[in-house]
Amino acid sequence: MALFEVTEYDKKIWGEELRDFLPDKILDVHTHVYKREFWDQPK
Repeated sequence: MALFEVTEYDKKIWGEELRDFLPDKILDVHTHVYKREFWDQPK
């Protein structure tokens, strides 16, 4: 089961613009950092 639908347009862009540009394997490692004041409830 795919995480999202791949359309014909997606395949077209992949073949014409991205396939030769991107590596065969991509590893995405990232994090989200927030200031505490964004999460604390008002006092």
